[in-house]
Amino acid sequence: MPSPRRPGATAIAADGTLFVSDTDTQRILRIAPDGTVSSLIEDPRLLRVDAMWIDATGRLWMPAAQINRLALFQGGTSRARAIPGGSLHLAGGRRAAPNDHR
Repeated sequence: MPSPRRPGATAIAADGTLFVSDTDTQRILRIAPDGTVSSLIEDPRLLRVDAMWIDATGRLWMPAAQINRLALFQGGTSRARAIPGGSLHLAGGRRAAPNDHR
């Protein structure tokens, strides 16, 4: 079972899923409400992901000031496009917790 070596940012979905950045391995972990841990994404560009949040449409936003791309993963298909601002954004079908970033 993967576990973060050096946990960084966290975000929690309304269904209780927890997302944790791992600053040592440049990955984002997904921890399901039942405790199951899986890697959501691992990319060497994910340096120091901080202040993650889930927006009202269920997208997980992962600010990483060290990169200049936004990688979008939807339905198992990766589509990347360059944007200014250096944020990594995954659409994972989750909804924000009712008290989070509204």
